[in-house]
Amino acid sequence: MAPLEPRVGGMVSGKKIASGTGRPSAAEVPIVNSHRTRFLMASNTSPNESPAVGQTAGANAAKGGNPDLEAQVAKLREDVAGVADALKSLATDRADDAKRQAYALRDDVRERGEQYLRQAQDAASELEEQLSEKVRAEPIKSVLIAAAAGYLYARIFRR
Repeated sequence: MAPLEPRVGGMVSGKKIASGTGRPSAAEVPIVNSHRTRFLMASNTSPNESPAVGQTAGANAAKGGNPDLEAQVAKLREDVAGVADALKSLATDRADDAKRQAYALRDDVRERGEQYLRQAQDAASELEEQLSEKVRAEPIKSVLIAAAAGYLYARIFRR
């Protein structure tokens, strides 16, 4: 099959267009592997015209009864369905991956938080034990320090 040559002055492949519409019929234009060409042939419109709402290549193919065009439309539908399935699968896989990463991050943050809490509790327990030992070792000094702290507290917050 020869590639489609551009239309210039109502000519296609050096032949004058027979139809009065200024467009070649489907039989006059060779089929090429271009989506735009297939659409133009199937819809019977020029590039500047838009087909009526609801008018698709499949509807025109059924009206014209062109088996090659019907096969191309069926193949195109299969390809589009395959692409849609692939995109759906890809989106599902990425969503699952993101969900797994979010759960892993949540678990990691929880573990770190629990670890920090245990460390803080251990440090507070150790500080309490050290303070208790100091009070037992030097009870008079501890009472004087507590009295001084209470006096300063009363002076500061008296007003």
